[in-house]
Order: sequence, then structure tokens, then C-alpha cells
Amino acid sequence: MPLKTLFQVFSKPYAPEAEEIPCMEQRPVQSAEVHLKKKKKKKNAPLVSSSEAAEVEENHIYHLSDKPFFDIVLVRSHVMPPYILCLPVNVIDMLPRATIPVVLRHKGKNWNMSYAGDSSRPRFGPKWRTFVTENNLKVGDACVFELMEPTNTNLKLRVLILRGDTPPELLALVDTRGKTSVTPIVVD
Repeated sequence: MPLKTLFQVFSKPYAPEAEEIPCMEQRPVQSAEVHLKKKKKKKNAPLVSSSEAAEVEENHIYHLSDKPFFDIVLVRSHVMPPYILCLPVNVIDMLPRATIPVVLRHKGKNWNMSYAGDSSRPRFGPKWRTFVTENNLKVGDACVFELMEPTNTNLKLRVLILRGDTPPELLALVDTRGKTSVTPIVVD
């Protein structure tokens, strides 16, 4: 095949020549319009059901947006009595100095509680315990709180939970290795 200029190559659609791919069949290509006509749905029907949407949201890995966020690695007092989650000092300036309702959203579910911003140590209210137990939070887990709709009258936070558990593939190695420096666990 003679050399062609880049303009000539990219200015027309690709069409393989017979000698390049001798066994290739030519199939008619349906236009997008024809394809859409075949799969018509009811005009006002939702694309997915609410249970499907919740499942997608549950299995989806979220990326943080440009909204402010803060993270906390959970310790004993966060996940066991007294179940108190005081917010970091660097976050308090972004939040109102008042007791207001807050909604924590995780995996498509909402938890309503209060935020005591006028306290000497601003924290979530007693319903934080419900969030901890329903999400099976443990010492060493981390929560990333993203401020979705912060106002002076209420807060909405999206919560990402990062588990601090040992990965299952390493758990078996802990029984046989890692107990001494002679038999370390090596992670590739």
C-alpha cells in the first residue's frame, strides 16, 4: 500500500481493503435511530426501578466532588459507649454554631440526627449510635463526610465508609506468617 498523508488517512472512514482482511464479512450497520425504534419504552417509565438504583448506589465507588469534606478514623468512643463523634477542629469553622438537623446519606439510605454545633465540642447527636450499629462500624474503619448541602438551618452529608479490616487474602497468612520478624507477611 503506498504511503498516504495523515490528512488522507483521517479524513475518510476506515474501510479495510479485501487483501488486508480476506475473511471479513461485510455486515449492514444499523443506524442509532433504527436501534432506538426497536427498544422503545413507555414515555414516562423510569429507566431503572428504585431498588435497582439503590443497588447500583450501594455497589458504586464514589469519587469526591469539589465540595468540602473531612475524614475521621473511628476509635473506641465513636463505635462503643458513649458513641460520641466530635468533629475535627478544622471542620467546625465550615459548619454553623447551632444545634440543627443533619442527614447522613450512605448507600442510598438516610439517617436523621442532630448536630450540636453550639456545644463546646461540636458533635453528632445520640442517633449517631444508630448509624454506627446499622453500618456495622468498627474501630479502625474510616468515614469520609462530604458536605452536600450545608446551610445555617440543616446539613446534608454523604458518608463513604472505608473498612479497616485485614483483607481476607492476607488473613490466612496472619496465622502462619507475621508473628515474628523471621516470618514476615510480604505484600506485593
